[in-house]
Amino acid sequence: MSLSLKISDATFTKYVSSLPPYITLAKAFYLFGGSQAESVKNYANSALPATVLGTPTYSTGYASVTASTDGFDSGVYNTSPFTHIVIVADSSNGVCGNWYNPSANNANLIQNTGTTARLALDSNIRATVTAPTSSGFKMLAATHDNTTASIHYHNGTSLVTNSAAYGASTKSPTAFRVGAGFADAQVFRVAAAMTFQTALTGAQITEIYTYLKALLSTRGITVL
Repeated sequence: MSLSLKISDATFTKYVSSLPPYITLAKAFYLFGGSQAESVKNYANSALPATVLGTPTYSTGYASVTASTDGFDSGVYNTSPFTHIVIVADSSNGVCGNWYNPSANNANLIQNTGTTARLALDSNIRATVTAPTSSGFKMLAATHDNTTASIHYHNGTSLVTNSAAYGASTKSPTAFRVGAGFADAQVFRVAAAMTFQTALTGAQITEIYTYLKALLSTRGITVL
């Protein structure tokens, strides 16, 4: 008996032959775009849809959010170890993560500067990897296993990773969010996001990249 995942948007319905790799480990999995109702669906836990923050706008295959005011709150309170994965276009200092004090920019999050992807833990940049300057959609991922912080970027050929030693965070967790937390007015587009309460390996992240790239192509999104 095989499993399948039905994904709808504002204009069409697609059927995926199998569930995403490691979906049983995921706490949240979102496919943004089409409408608000479709964007808040949590395909990892249907009982816990996202809460909309501010006023994102919706297009086929993605949502556009202003980093400081708009976004999606998962309601998932995950501390280390964790993995965050996002398919994003455009630059933003606050793409996704666990926000502690947004007004002080005090958070654990993924940043996409346009030339680099960065993982900030407890307000400071812990790992940085060179990422393309183009505004096209790309996959970024961050992991922390209580001893090592890593930022990952897939360049279309292979996964590029930078890691640095960093111990466990001492801050109380808040829910994983996409957008709506960093004190800037940058607007970025987001097609998909996942969060896990485990640190996935590079090989596992690459499997998810392959799955999401194929899936999003059916929704009009080309991922590098």
